[in-house]
Amino acid sequence: MVEIGGESAVLDVISEQILAGKDSRQVAESFGVIPTALWEWMKASAPRMRAYRAAQQIRADMLVNDALNDVDTATVDDVAVAKLRADTKLKVAGKWDRETYGDGPQQGGQSGGITVIVDRDSAMSVAAPDGSVLTVLPA
Repeated sequence: MVEIGGESAVLDVISEQILAGKDSRQVAESFGVIPTALWEWMKASAPRMRAYRAAQQIRADMLVNDALNDVDTATVDDVAVAKLRADTKLKVAGKWDRETYGDGPQQGGQSGGITVIVDRDSAMSVAAPDGSVLTVLPA
């Protein structure tokens, strides 16, 4: 692993670059390392990952505001391009901040949905991941 430098200063620079819209390759290059080296350094510490995720969440909020601006300033001639830009920004924002702009927190790589198959003659209760209980009664 490449030694990157003083942790607090490095995290500040990484956060600033994420907020400026830089991708992971560009951030790594700014430190003279390859993206995988930077990523491994980030993953090696829970506080580093929290700082990285926080920067992504702030950037997600910025992307949502940018998407609104794209739509608000669209003209009849460029509405399709504005929609594409806004949709892309909203999709990325939903990935970077699932709880605020996405489908909620990711749980075990699953979508969080439940499929229940019930015999028509019996009642069944199922606990959902959020703790709620669904009771299915026979018809």
